[in-house]
Amino acid sequence: MKGFGLAQKIFERISFCCSVLSTVIIIVMMFAVVLDVIMRWLKTPIYGVFELQGVLVGMTIYLGLSKAQKDKQHIAVNILGQYLPNPIVHFISMLVYAASLVFFGWITYLYGGKAYESYVNGEVIAGITKIPIFPLKLVMTLGLGLLTIQLFFDLVKEIKAIFSKPDNGSTNPMKNEKPEVPEV
Repeated sequence: MKGFGLAQKIFERISFCCSVLSTVIIIVMMFAVVLDVIMRWLKTPIYGVFELQGVLVGMTIYLGLSKAQKDKQHIAVNILGQYLPNPIVHFISMLVYAASLVFFGWITYLYGGKAYESYVNGEVIAGITKIPIFPLKLVMTLGLGLLTIQLFFDLVKEIKAIFSKPDNGSTNPMKNEKPEVPEV
């Protein structure tokens, strides 16, 4: 299990770096739009900013998926989980994570193929400037792959929680909180 913990720590660093890169891309987008507005006011617009914004927005969304999953920041409804015992909640969570893992793994595989096709065909966004779509599809594949890996780590945590003994004599009141049923 030491190797699993090390892999999880390395993955968390990669996920954090992708999240930071997503933030940097948002800052670049802001500066590009502001610069384009200023240049339009001076009657010399910067061509391609509109098309580039679409590509960069997609990148920011997909780069942040795994970090949001790790921090449980996705939308969740926990009506069922508050009325069920912890082992059943962990079992339901395990099923949700397993189904999500299979689904997002499949989507990652499909997007990887689409990214390859885009690269081979030289696919570009139609507009005044020809912006290649390959980098966006590659980042989408990376983001979905990282989300899939995070779902695997979450699944392993739920499996451990099912087979571990409950700690009834805990002095930490936060430890006995009910787990949330995940929504992915």
